Amino acid sequence: MIALLLMLALMHRKSYCKVVPRLAMGPWRVGEQHDGLSGKFSRDVLIRLWHSGRPWRSLNVVRGEVVGDTVTGNPGREGRIKEDEAGGYVIEIAGKSRVMLKSGLTNRIPRLLSEAFPKAYKFVVVTDNTVYDIHGKEFCGMLQSHGLEPIVIRVPSGEHSKTRKWKAYIEDEMILHGCGRDSVLIAFGGGVVGDLGGFVAATYMRGIPVVQIPTTVMAIVDSSVGGKTAINLESGKNLIGAFHHPALVFADVDFLDTLSPNIYNEGVAEIIKMGLVRSLPLFETLESTPTIRDAPASGLEAIAWAVKLKAEVVEIDEVDKGVRSTLNFGHTVGHAIEAEASLAGGDASKMLHGECVAIGMLVELRAAALEERWLSDETDEILGRLTAVLKKYDLPTSVPHHMSAQTLLSRMSLDKKNLQGKVFISKLDGIGKARPIPEPISEEAMLHALGEFGASP
Repeated sequence: MIALLLMLALMHRKSYCKVVPRLAMGPWRVGEQHDGLSGKFSRDVLIRLWHSGRPWRSLNVVRGEVVGDTVTGNPGREGRIKEDEAGGYVIEIAGKSRVMLKSGLTNRIPRLLSEAFPKAYKFVVVTDNTVYDIHGKEFCGMLQSHGLEPIVIRVPSGEHSKTRKWKAYIEDEMILHGCGRDSVLIAFGGGVVGDLGGFVAATYMRGIPVVQIPTTVMAIVDSSVGGKTAINLESGKNLIGAFHHPALVFADVDFLDTLSPNIYNEGVAEIIKMGLVRSLPLFETLESTPTIRDAPASGLEAIAWAVKLKAEVVEIDEVDKGVRSTLNFGHTVGHAIEAEASLAGGDASKMLHGECVAIGMLVELRAAALEERWLSDETDEILGRLTAVLKKYDLPTSVPHHMSAQTLLSRMSLDKKNLQGKVFISKLDGIGKARPIPEPISEEAMLHALGEFGASP
């Protein structure tokens, strides 16, 4: 029966071609029950897949259940976010990692680590000084009480730690502590720690497992999910990195209670972005409800919704060769602003990633409209709605005036989406309707849009 299904899949429509490599490469094994972590499917699930008329990659399975179509149709909330029995969420990412999102999760982490990595020799906790002082001592004490003696490696807080220097420091410390390939690295902190720790894990002894424990909204909805890891160079952000999926992501929303308003809200910028590129209902929810920090239940749901939408995209394009690049909406301009801000000194150097992306979304929307001559009413409506939501979360809506449009354009020339020397950006056909791949933007349109939003010539 199974052999017949595979033969028919090869002969059937193009989308079913995805069945064969996924079965051949694993880790799925037909005839065994899916247990949530090992990625095993039962024969019943495969048969239901065939009769459902959906591509193999368009199903997400949690504890042996077909949860729903994750890549076809209009992405939304229903059938795509699996709520567990304790009021949290469990979200699978491309069959390679599992995100557990809920309140009160931290107390369970030591036991879950022991069960997931029974043969691990050493656990290395990479964190920054701020997170360690607020949460780290208690967390490491929990690990110790369960017989897990963590090696704690701390780096300075902030974006300036996401460099070759601090990557080498972590690696040298791991060598000094005798960490082998049977070690597990735990990235415990915000996006900087997640990116840095993940990249160390990707390259240390050609790769060791990493577990992400994000402590900010930004880290939960963005850097901890999808396997992207990287460090910065002086010339730009995230220019050296690797794809390395975390085995597990433990996202305890209780950590978010200690965040300052600006740190919390910069993460909301990524949720807003996800609504713009993938889900009109999510964007409308952010428009119509109180701020998600003021409504914890809505906040947890919005965060889970954004993570699940990202999971859908990673399922289609795991290594950022096509549709996943659309999630960089706002980042072409945002990264340029962030890089320029880091050199400015003073308050200007303290601009956060999400704040820069917020400005970037507005500029990129306007640049695309200028180049393609959208109807002004449609352009103005989208820009107006986006501006209102950004202001609701105290996010910036203009380029700092001391930044030159020409300098920012020069920084965009190093963006990873670029091809043949042209700057590419993600473009929308409406809210929730990103085009399948990034497209080139003219220098004239970009310079004009940057000027409209406050950049100097």
